[in-house]
Amino acid sequence: MYGPTTPEGKAALQKRVDKFRTQNIVAYVDKLNCPLEQKLKLMDAVAESIRQSAKEAKSAEQQEAQEVPAKKKKSCQLER
Repeated sequence: MYGPTTPEGKAALQKRVDKFRTQNIVAYVDKLNCPLEQKLKLMDAVAESIRQSAKEAKSAEQQEAQEVPAKKKKSCQLER
């Protein structure tokens, strides 16, 4: 099996995976034997957890991006 190789293809696949996961979460919560209000609270908690994870991942990516130029600078200094 081969996956997409272009950034556009990877983004499109990620959207499809995200949609699939979302549909499964909604279906699972819908089947729970609890009041609607409790289901809504659970969905809110899941959404908040996802937002927090995305925020942490973005922060880590930004930090990593800042560290990469610093590492390149050091290697350039060693070459002299």
